[in-house]
Amino acid sequence: MATHTIRIIKGGRTILRKQVSEGLGRDAVVIQAQADVNYYLGDTLDNTGPSKISAKRVGKHLHIAIGKGSPNAPDLIIENYFDFPPAPIVGNMAEGGQAAYDLGPLTAPASASTATSNPSATDNPVVQANLPSDGLQKMGWVLAGLGAALALAGGGGGGGPGAVDVSAGALTKVTSYAADGTKAAPTVTDYTDIGIKGVTDTNLAAVNSAVDAVTAPNVDSKAKIQTVVDAYAKILAEANGNAVD
Repeated sequence: MATHTIRIIKGGRTILRKQVSEGLGRDAVVIQAQADVNYYLGDTLDNTGPSKISAKRVGKHLHIAIGKGSPNAPDLIIENYFDFPPAPIVGNMAEGGQAAYDLGPLTAPASASTATSNPSATDNPVVQANLPSDGLQKMGWVLAGLGAALALAGGGGGGGPGAVDVSAGALTKVTSYAADGTKAAPTVTDYTDIGIKGVTDTNLAAVNSAVDAVTAPNVDSKAKIQTVVDAYAKILAEANGNAVD
């Protein structure tokens, strides 16, 4: 029986950690949902996310089964999960990086019937989700707690005029991409021209997904862009299984 660890990350810090075993059934681990957090699920030995989970909405709660189990006999229950904007369930991939389980209709806006304590079976499907293979490139929304991380990182102001020599064109490109994700994505060179540190070919797609997840006013200066990059890096470091919590 495999054992996993569920972690709640808020503001770049682990605020709760519990072990979860497959096949728990009626002895499911129960945790309380919170606002502005992410949930990380990983094997206790190597921190790799389970290749498959199944999930079901039961009233305000999210029931999760790991592997071949059924959420009708869940291994994990996140109570009051649907009292908040649905936060992603994230796992580490064996080849490196993190990805989110696609819970599909469960994370869509709740209808009047699913908001009741006993939603019908039609409104309450069982969703089976595999750990994606494309990693962070598809995770523009992974930082449900990005706002808290930005606050932890100190927000960020624009700095005085002329404080740094930035490329106005590159800055406009980043801001435009945050306002409209269909615009041309910033390149590593764009970030370098602005003076941003920590953006490489390896993490460019992840950084751009973070920029796309915020609004243009959050990235309209060098300082603000650097704050987003640093906050994103903190959350990824916290989720990689090696960093000190």
